[in-house]
Amino acid sequence: MNINNYAPSERFNFTRGLRIFVFVLILIGIVSLSYAVLNGYPLKRILVAIFVNNFYFLSISFAGTFFIAVQYLAGTSWYVCFKRVPEAISSYFPVAGLVILALCIDPGRIYPWVHSAELSVKFPNKFLYLEPGFFTFRTVIYILPWAILSSLIKKISLRLDISGDVKLLKHGVLYSSAFVVFSAITTSTSSWDWLMSIEPHWYSALFGWYNFAGMFLSGVASMTILVSFLKARGYLSLLNENHLNDLGKYVFSLSIFWAYLWYSQFFIIWYGNIPEEVSYFFKRAHDYEVIFYGNIIANFGIPFFLLLSKKSRQRVVYLVGASLAILVGRWFDLYLMVAPGISEAKSIPDIFEIGMFVGFLGVFMLVVFRFLSSNNLIPSGHPYFKESLNHT
Repeated sequence: MNINNYAPSERFNFTRGLRIFVFVLILIGIVSLSYAVLNGYPLKRILVAIFVNNFYFLSISFAGTFFIAVQYLAGTSWYVCFKRVPEAISSYFPVAGLVILALCIDPGRIYPWVHSAELSVKFPNKFLYLEPGFFTFRTVIYILPWAILSSLIKKISLRLDISGDVKLLKHGVLYSSAFVVFSAITTSTSSWDWLMSIEPHWYSALFGWYNFAGMFLSGVASMTILVSFLKARGYLSLLNENHLNDLGKYVFSLSIFWAYLWYSQFFIIWYGNIPEEVSYFFKRAHDYEVIFYGNIIANFGIPFFLLLSKKSRQRVVYLVGASLAILVGRWFDLYLMVAPGISEAKSIPDIFEIGMFVGFLGVFMLVVFRFLSSNNLIPSGHPYFKESLNHT
């Protein structure tokens, strides 16, 4: 029997009402930025908001490609009936990549160490590594291969859905292998460069892994919300409770992995009690107390209790609740990584930072929804499609 008989063609309808909603979100972001500029907000605080929100969605789009790559390498089939979702999320990566390249062309606008004479005296090796030209070069080395490999994996995936040619799976595995191996190295080094170097006197051997865990966790949480959104609107009708359960397992296990790395990093530094290391957490726990503890509760506490049982992982309301908490927690996490080392403000984010997040969310939704509306949601030509429908 032809596998195309199992499901019709299905495209997402990017309705006029949804378009208006998305453009309103973008407008809120523009108004928020204008408000900050006209009211004399410090330039570094504005750049912190842009950097945090851009890296937030860059992480999510990166995780979309990473998720697909892992499935290729594992030879799994369960994800095939909703794989258009991680592909759509990954389509935002070129936008986020361009923004971070623009920010890192002149790192002196964000990173305090560029204009610090102290760095060359106390940390001569770091001074050489963080030379602005070399820093910008490394940013290009991170972004370009990620973007190229992400595009190749997505193109192979779309071609596979149309032709059903099993030989294309080998190309997918090849590109996915390159992406995973390259990412295993560069997610750590880029985390050192873009985030940990903000306070060059401080370092953590676990920081790269910790940030990667947050990236992947937020990406899977975003996928879960988008899958639930599409299913609620009548799409992805072939998705069953077992697919939802496995998505819930991903969210649950990655949340625990993130918490393990957070605790390991915090406990070692707390127990060692070295002033240069302790000051990093001391500043965040005292000056940003609400966000510091909210980060732990949102990324671990809420998901742990909501997704502990199989029945809860099969219910959309629990999945979405846990995923939304994680996305809030991820923003808190990034804000704590960036703001205390750049901005002098000692407070929770105000309406300006929230408005900027809303604007970036609008741009992200615009790119994702346009991708979904341009491609068949049901990859009925994929060799593993029938197996995916029968996932138990």
